Amino acid sequence: MAFTLVEVLAAIAIIAIVLPVLMNGLSVTINAASLAKHRTLGTTLAQSKLDELIVTRDFQTLSGDFGDQVPGYRWKIDLNPWSSPTVDGFSTTIQQLDVTVSWTQRNQTFNAAVSTLLYQNSTASTSSGLGGLLP
Repeated sequence: MAFTLVEVLAAIAIIAIVLPVLMNGLSVTINAASLAKHRTLGTTLAQSKLDELIVTRDFQTLSGDFGDQVPGYRWKIDLNPWSSPTVDGFSTTIQQLDVTVSWTQRNQTFNAAVSTLLYQNSTASTSSGLGGLLP
């Protein structure tokens, strides 16, 4: 059983049409998986840095990177006033702590951010204004 020239040319034409579509689909899938991996890592790093800041109460350093352990990822924090409500007769100071992790992928900068609220009872005595903040 042999193939004619027309059958071979038809098969090559079909392959020439289908193969680029399949390769494009594979490329899109790989890019989406890579972006998902980086976003997951960025969010995990942001949550880890937020947890570290809550435990250590070190709000002096406002930005940095993750060193050689996770190259290419940078973090920054913002601590802004939230409001000053009165709770059970005590004045409280509430601040919002935002941690943003950024990285560059394919010449685009991406960010992942997490936030929490910190409060301080006005009767708490601290040497610095932020030392008595609680999550």
